[in-house]
Amino acid sequence: MFHGTMNRFNKGRMRGSIIYNLTKDILNTSVMRRGDYSKPHLEATSRAFLDSKFCFVPAGYTCTSRRFYDSFASACIPIRLADSCIAFPEEIDYSTIAIEAGDMRCIQNNLQQKRQWLNSIVQKSAVDDTINTEVFQQFACRGVQAFRSFFSYRNGATTATILRRFGIDTP
Repeated sequence: MFHGTMNRFNKGRMRGSIIYNLTKDILNTSVMRRGDYSKPHLEATSRAFLDSKFCFVPAGYTCTSRRFYDSFASACIPIRLADSCIAFPEEIDYSTIAIEAGDMRCIQNNLQQKRQWLNSIVQKSAVDDTINTEVFQQFACRGVQAFRSFFSYRNGATTATILRRFGIDTP
């Protein structure tokens, strides 16, 4: 699943062609180009996040993207297409909640191998196999928990984590 502007500058400039090439063989993939902020578009994107097992999270104008955190909130396992710029790396074991596909240049240089690798992950998730189902559900559940514990503004988690980073205790 990917909804958004395909062409960006800097680290995100390659993402349109990469996402197209990575997703063209994957069935039931929701890719919406050039989104807007209209209510129907936002509703379609929200529904796609909630209905998807995996969400592509390419670099945006910076090395990270709001989609990374949106995917955790919606129990969609993020597939990061970016370098290792992430929030709270000491507090969160991202290897248990996200799939790292590498940075855009690496993916572009190894597109065929990355496409095969991603297809194998998607195929494993589609098999009606208790072990695979549990593994992917655990990834999604841990992502939701990380969102609630570190990124949600509703419970002050982000502020508390930042303050702890600076050695300030919170109640």
